[in-house]
Amino acid sequence: MGEKRKYIFFLFLILSAGLEGCCCITPPVSRAPTPPPPSKVVEPAPEPAQSDPIVIAVMPFSNITGQKDHDWLSIGMSEVFTTKLGRITVFQLVERNKLSEALKEIELGQTGLIDESTAPKAGEMMGAEQLVTGSFQVMGPDIRIDSRLMEVETTKILVTAGATGELEKIFEVQDKIIVEFLSSMDLPLTEEEANELKFKPTSSLEAFKLYSRAVDTHSPEGKTLNDDQRIALLDQSTGLDPNFFLAFGALGDVYMERKKDYALAAVNYNRVVVLQPNYVAPAQKLIAAYEKGGNTKAAAEERKRVESIRKPQSAQTQQIQAQQKQAIQKQREQRKKLKEEKGEAKTPEKTKTQEKTKAPTKTKKIEPPTKTPSSPSKSPAPSRPSPPPSYPKKR
Repeated sequence: MGEKRKYIFFLFLILSAGLEGCCCITPPVSRAPTPPPPSKVVEPAPEPAQSDPIVIAVMPFSNITGQKDHDWLSIGMSEVFTTKLGRITVFQLVERNKLSEALKEIELGQTGLIDESTAPKAGEMMGAEQLVTGSFQVMGPDIRIDSRLMEVETTKILVTAGATGELEKIFEVQDKIIVEFLSSMDLPLTEEEANELKFKPTSSLEAFKLYSRAVDTHSPEGKTLNDDQRIALLDQSTGLDPNFFLAFGALGDVYMERKKDYALAAVNYNRVVVLQPNYVAPAQKLIAAYEKGGNTKAAAEERKRVESIRKPQSAQTQQIQAQQKQAIQKQREQRKKLKEEKGEAKTPEKTKTQEKTKAPTKTKKIEPPTKTPSSPSKSPAPSRPSPPPSYPKKR
């Protein structure tokens, strides 16, 4: 019986100690607030130097007539514009793949129409300073092409040009627009550049049509084509015209970027270089194909050849290229000045509106209140202290 009492007594002590432990409330430990992480300073993209090439993107042309039989011209004409403008030293053209990604991102679709709301976004995504947009209309055997050159930052239309001619002579019609663009920019051309602008990409309109269908990634029909179907169309195009260098370049792009077959990519790029030895863009792609395929010796030889092409061949060429850079510099300075003037013009308007909002209102004279006998104000009852927390009593 004594042992049983001892056992109960020890059990009572253990329970009471446990209750005391449970009832003890430790005050919260005050910690110093953690400082916020340092904010990353996002520096704006550096503006291009005054003499840097102007980055231009040529958008797909819009088919006004809506005849689907001629939808292939939408991409084909933009490719020709890109190729010909890319021959001029002071221009840097946005490549087809980068253009396709931007069009998918902003969902412009087949028309590629750019307005004041989409131009800044499209240009920013592609890193372009200027955009070439346009439309065409096929009227029987003739075609009408209208195009414009737009500044991305200000959405200002710099040049508007149009030309009409036979569909069979579509490249001559496009050349008229390009010449009008360049003349409005006061941009002189070297003898080599002038000759390259006159060069016809192909003598076969059917080969041009097959090529345009193969490089189309915007229209519903173009989006359904796979790589093998594109290769088949390009093979047919080069079969009709073995000197159609644009089709060989497109074949090189498919093998290089999609198929990862660098050997076949090099074969097609090399064909372009043979047909157009002074065309730097496919030569650079040929160097990349050689390097990715492990042919470093051929890549080094082609790189030396490209460096020799870029060197001015005569004093007259050097003089014209200097004039081109001066024209580009003048254009950028005018754009900067116009931007500054717009900023200054907005400032006075803003201050006027601020003055209107902050105009002083007529204030009424406030008289001091008269003292009226009133019952003594009752002071507010002191707040009762909150009762202490109740703990379970010890047994």
